[in-house]
Amino acid sequence: MVNQAAAARIPSTVLPSMKKAAVQITKAVAKQAPAVSALIGLQVNGRAVQVAEGSTLLDAINKSGSHVPTLCYHPEFEPRAVCRMCLVDVEGTSKPVPACRTKVKEGQVVTTDTEELKSFRRRDLQFLLSRPPNECF
Repeated sequence: MVNQAAAARIPSTVLPSMKKAAVQITKAVAKQAPAVSALIGLQVNGRAVQVAEGSTLLDAINKSGSHVPTLCYHPEFEPRAVCRMCLVDVEGTSKPVPACRTKVKEGQVVTTDTEELKSFRRRDLQFLLSRPPNECF
């Protein structure tokens, strides 16, 4: 804030441009500040978890203390869900969904460790390991 004595020394033509610059800086800073997002509540293996809106099931699973294996996931890249190792059961869906790519929804009930999922992961890993990349030859 400019006090009266300092304002008297600033030419009147400069004040509007200073005000405009201050408004632009304020808007730029507001865009850079992380947005406060709502929390989404769900259950993972019977544990209640809250994560930020826009989080993935994998984020919620990790926050709950549970573990789901991943091969193709990396936090710096867009999830592709090609390895299928992170498939989980979500109540109300007809088939397992990839945790690395699926966004959380309020009230979801997620299960990560059923015998069917464990068996699928074993078969999937055997399949992936039986097909080495071409560069290995």
